[in-house]
Amino acid sequence: MTAIPQPISARFNSERLLAPLRQVARRQWFMLAGRGLIQSLLVALGLVLPLALLFGHFQNLPVPLRVALASLTWILILTASFRCLRPILRRRNLTRAALLAEQALPDSQERLSSAVELSSDSDPRFAGSPDLVQHLLRQAEEDARRINPVTIVPARRVKRWALLLAPLVLLWIVMFAVAPRPLAGGLTWVFVPWRSHLPPLFSSVIVAPGDVTIGQGDALTITASLSNRGANRAVLSRRFASDQTIEVEMEHAGPGGFSASLQNVRDGFRYRVTGGSSESGWYAVTVRPRPAIASLDLHYDYPPYTKLAAKQEKNSDGAIRALAGTQVTLTVHSTEPIDTAKSGLLLNEGRRDEAFIPLTLRTGSDYDAKLLVQSSGAYRIALRTASDVGNRDDQARTITASFDGAPTVTIISPAPSASARPDDEVPLVFEALDDFGIAKAEVLLWVDEKP
Repeated sequence: MTAIPQPISARFNSERLLAPLRQVARRQWFMLAGRGLIQSLLVALGLVLPLALLFGHFQNLPVPLRVALASLTWILILTASFRCLRPILRRRNLTRAALLAEQALPDSQERLSSAVELSSDSDPRFAGSPDLVQHLLRQAEEDARRINPVTIVPARRVKRWALLLAPLVLLWIVMFAVAPRPLAGGLTWVFVPWRSHLPPLFSSVIVAPGDVTIGQGDALTITASLSNRGANRAVLSRRFASDQTIEVEMEHAGPGGFSASLQNVRDGFRYRVTGGSSESGWYAVTVRPRPAIASLDLHYDYPPYTKLAAKQEKNSDGAIRALAGTQVTLTVHSTEPIDTAKSGLLLNEGRRDEAFIPLTLRTGSDYDAKLLVQSSGAYRIALRTASDVGNRDDQARTITASFDGAPTVTIISPAPSASARPDDEVPLVFEALDDFGIAKAEVLLWVDEKP
């Protein structure tokens, strides 16, 4: 719906009458709109400023309370804005513009409004005679020539409201100059009160690492930077699930900077940093169980030609000693479920034959990896959980590859210098040795250098 009046359908249209009235109606709409906008802005700026300062200086207000206060403020702003802008939503017609013009032209004797009403009346019972209407229109046109929209719809009321707005705008400018960070941070919470933390740019206490997930037993360093560079003291408060709170004084680390180091963190907690009159929001440290190798089994499958039976080593130290060509299956018994996409064997790190062998789920928290022994080297077992926490028992374990040596043959009898008659039987005794066994032995005999 538009508040600017549209051309009317009339039996007697006179642009000399209607055009000035349209200008009056249009100016009146703009004046109402300007006044409504200024009034709405006054209400919004007047309510938001104290709320932003409250949120900016008391950054640890509970989120539900912050949401309630911000919601109430926005309800009041929207309600006031609707009331202030409602006049411009009403449909304006030329009859009302004529009545307004007649107030500024008392000697018009209501000819303007009467002419508009009669010329727009389509019911012949009330329209009057054409001659009478034409005479009235000619008189109204003469009155319309004297219409000045600026005089009829002055801007003084809009100016008065603008003068009331100016000190409030100046106050905002002063507050931004005096306390830019609290005011900017408070404004952030006015618009998004459900956020638990302010962006670092607006926080009076910038804390790192903020919300963080670490592995059980890890060390954690917490740093804080205060907007007040002259602050000489900061306190770290930790609150555990049991509601126990521990406060420690942080070490000074340059102008406005502080740090605290925590060793062997076993349990999660929430923490904040307080420095002077400023304090940060609450952050969470989540501690995840760290995976570890509970035990390690090795299964050896030797090359088929050796005819050696497979061998199993339970609770092995992980050192692999096998013939080259042996396939070794490692079974890792983990203390925690792991992410197989991130876990595996790191083989021969830093060498040209470096490789990664992924672990596959066997059952429960047991995982397998297969490797083919080709040369001596080393490997590490890297375990990582879904929350990206890794194991610490990832020390290097050795791989010792042995190679199949050639068999040896020793002739025991006869002696190298023995002699015999042509018809003597000479026993031949020899010994064949191999590191894995003899599959076949053949004797090649030469007599008079003939085989």
